Amino acid sequence: MCRPQLQPTMLGGPLALIFGPVLYIFLAALSLSQFKIVYNFLARLVYQKSRNPVWEVVQPLLRQQMSFFESVFGQPATFTPTTTHVLLVAIIIVLIVHSQRR
Repeated sequence: MCRPQLQPTMLGGPLALIFGPVLYIFLAALSLSQFKIVYNFLARLVYQKSRNPVWEVVQPLLRQQMSFFESVFGQPATFTPTTTHVLLVAIIIVLIVHSQRR
């Protein structure tokens, strides 16, 4: 005998509908603040002088990556996430979360 399959429902129902977008926006703001910290740390690390032979090999590659980031995001010290950044990251988080549920 064939059993009907249960359809996945939205967890929480109306509460998820009300608090879901707020949660995604909060997570987006949090992830952008973490990105800012990592971006500043990477900038400091790239421009630090070191006599380590391994670091001398890796540093030119990181400088190229840092120059790309600076062309996209601007200087690390002046990078501030705007509302547009937060909403775009929230949309990306929603797409990632809901693509994994299927």
